[in-house]
Amino acid sequence: MFTRLEFDESGSICQFNDFPARHFFTTMKAGNVSTRWGDAKTARDNFARCFSAHGNALSEIVSILPEHSDNIVVLPRYYTGETEKTCDGLMTSSCDTCLVLRPADCFPVLMGTIDRKFVGLIHAGWRGTDLEIARRAVELAVKTYRVDAEDIFICIGPGIHRCCWDHLADELPADPRWKQHVGVGLLGPYVDLLDFNVKQLLGAGIKPEHIKIAPHCTCCFKNKKDEHLFFSHHRTERITGEPEGRFAAVISAI
Repeated sequence: MFTRLEFDESGSICQFNDFPARHFFTTMKAGNVSTRWGDAKTARDNFARCFSAHGNALSEIVSILPEHSDNIVVLPRYYTGETEKTCDGLMTSSCDTCLVLRPADCFPVLMGTIDRKFVGLIHAGWRGTDLEIARRAVELAVKTYRVDAEDIFICIGPGIHRCCWDHLADELPADPRWKQHVGVGLLGPYVDLLDFNVKQLLGAGIKPEHIKIAPHCTCCFKNKKDEHLFFSHHRTERITGEPEGRFAAVISAI
């Protein structure tokens, strides 16, 4: 399931090969893309530059404003409403709409089918994972777009892996659903959000071979120049104290 990401020449944008929907993730080289952190104009310019470079300039953008829930909004095919939706998931059958999430450590889960009947984007933080938002997303797609779960392809972008995420390890074991995803390893306590989400997807009927996972932990992964590749709230808050920022996960049918 772990699949390498392909980066552009600048190192600002990366994506999976052979995923049936146009998509990309930005890196720290692209700069912060969230107006919540740093200078708002700079953030908008950073995102616009990457958005245009990836050929999406003519698409309408609808962004997720996370509320750490299991709320998934299905957009009408000809959607002309708000450009920001307070939710933790978006789906659309429109060819003219790009879905955008600006995470730090939570996992962006992208969905689509070969025939592009729909695309989806899910924000899987620990609260959404606890509410099994990944499973719900698959079930909602099957019901809404009349597709089979085994025909849905998934890619899970960069997020915080079990190597670095430990600060809830003493709070979750009481819940039996978390038992196999919380433990103590060689480096101490851990919470494995990624594994929990993958188990939900498999349980909902997604084929293992249809799941691609970025191998990069947002908190600790570095490139060959010893530079962190993605923004990480956990790293900023608990380790480095560096300025906060967010990267982008973007998906569209065409």
